[in-house]
Amino acid sequence: MVNTRQGQTSGLGQQPQDAPPPPELATLVVQQAELIRMMAEERQGRGQRQEHHPRSITYQDFERLRPPVFTTCPEPLAADDWLRTIESKFTLIPELSKQEKARFAAQLLQGPAGAWYATFQNMQQQRHVITWGELRAAFWAHYILASLMEQKQREFRELKQGNRTVMQYVQTFIHLSQYAPGDVADEPSRAARLLQGFDPTLQTHLGVSTKALRTW
Repeated sequence: MVNTRQGQTSGLGQQPQDAPPPPELATLVVQQAELIRMMAEERQGRGQRQEHHPRSITYQDFERLRPPVFTTCPEPLAADDWLRTIESKFTLIPELSKQEKARFAAQLLQGPAGAWYATFQNMQQQRHVITWGELRAAFWAHYILASLMEQKQREFRELKQGNRTVMQYVQTFIHLSQYAPGDVADEPSRAARLLQGFDPTLQTHLGVSTKALRTW
């Protein structure tokens, strides 16, 4: 008898420790977890869209960097300095495309430089969009290479013997004459131009004549 009552009491007193939730509660938990997952994916998607579509850079953004205007070229180094400065400004806005760089730089070409750019632009094929590499190369050829040629021509036309020896003067004359081929197109003109640069005292002392110089 005692054993029977103990067994009954033991059976009635046992309660499950982790009873499963009611069906309605289990469904609610699953739905909540799914909602949290969807919200996380949406936030991640927005971040990716913002990363792939950054804010476009405007000319006003570039202008805040205070890029210098270029109008004319007093000397080749001035044009080279302008190119270097613009290149350094572009490094601060890595988002710029090569076409945008050209378009922004063109806004800084004003006065005579603006007229040159208009001519350069008209020489392009229809619907061609100029890149910064193309603009930079054309600018260098026009303002730096051409200016250097003019500078060398001026040096040749103003060349004097000065403190140079005769050999040093002749070597300098030969080197610079390649920048002004029209000035020494034939032997008489070359000899006459060489004679003009000799030291007057030396000319008198040596009896230099145009005829003698034709052997050069």
